Amino acid sequence: KMSINQEDYIKYIFEKNQVQEKITNKDIATYLGVSAPSVTEMVARLIKVGKIQRDGELGLMPTSLGQEEAKELIRKHRLWEVFLVNYLGYT
Repeated sequence: KMSINQEDYIKYIFEKNQVQEKITNKDIATYLGVSAPSVTEMVARLIKVGKIQRDGELGLMPTSLGQEEAKELIRKHRLWEVFLVNYLGYT
């Protein structure tokens, strides 16, 4: 099971790859509000466990395992959004 931090990284990298945007550690640090060394450490960890890989054009990209996990995360988040809007009245 991934930590919430790992989920945030995987989801961000996946979404940026979907629109073919190059990803840098600085981009991730800014988006997630974490330090550059934290990003470097997490990226290394995610590469080691086979969830992301380095890419010459995009900087980072999810592996097939990372893509499947990102898709599952996005599905779960959308289900929660539907529940919150339709049943609890959130906007």
